[in-house]
Amino acid sequence: MIRQIAEKLDFPADAIDCLIKAKELLYTNEHAAKLFGIAKEQVFTPADLTYMDTLSAIAEETGINRYTLDMLFFLSCADRMRALYDEKGIDESIYWASLSDLKYKLTECKKLHGAYGSFTKNWFPRFLRAEAFALGRLQYETKPFPMEAYGDLLKQGDVVCNCHIPSSGALLGEDVLASLKMAYDFYPQYRRNGILPITCNSWLLYPPVAELFKKGSNLDWFYKIFEILNTKVQEHNSDFWRIFNLPFSEENLQNAPENSSLQRSIKAFLQAGNHLGAGLGIILFDGKNILTQR
Repeated sequence: MIRQIAEKLDFPADAIDCLIKAKELLYTNEHAAKLFGIAKEQVFTPADLTYMDTLSAIAEETGINRYTLDMLFFLSCADRMRALYDEKGIDESIYWASLSDLKYKLTECKKLHGAYGSFTKNWFPRFLRAEAFALGRLQYETKPFPMEAYGDLLKQGDVVCNCHIPSSGALLGEDVLASLKMAYDFYPQYRRNGILPITCNSWLLYPPVAELFKKGSNLDWFYKIFEILNTKVQEHNSDFWRIFNLPFSEENLQNAPENSSLQRSIKAFLQAGNHLGAGLGIILFDGKNILTQR
């Protein structure tokens, strides 16, 4: 099953070979294989993070790279994920789109850590448990609204859709709009007077960074369709890796690539003593139009 799913997700051949070897090594250890089964039960229990400790124990016992083990684990849960999506009547295309997040994580992990795997242990289980979904270009989950209020539309604790931006290519306006329309149809229970509020917390919505976007670019457009509600500086530039495929350090900053105008601008911004940050933004979408567009 691992090979078939990985091939459908268009994993590189050497990544598939790596995962198959890890699987073979895992199942030569009876105790580790038993723990692997226990972890698969744990991960489908909402808010249960013990599967991470179980996987750590397996990695230590078998010597399998932890990033590779996590990817093997998530792929091994895909059949149960499919059954859950079928049970909830979720279209097969959404299942495969959501599962495709593993390809994005595989690519990120290889660039950042030099290993085929996943380094975001607590992210993909939301897809496994049908708590988050890929709907076109963006991914969505539901969360409590964190601010005290948003006019008369929202109060703190109200459930809203929160979107994420996977590293799956250009952020084209038409793709974002198509995704918002999919979300509008997928989450009718969260519309308010025909409006679907959608939040997003991202480094792309941090105003000092957004000032560096080329005017009229895809990123500039994306930033401007949100009303920014709150911002927070990242003292340790935790999203540095998303831009440069390197963990943040002063040495990595000096050696960071300058392959695009955005990389060059952000590198200069950070070298000047500034920091990355994140902005919490909101979109109001009526099924056709973004009402919050500036």
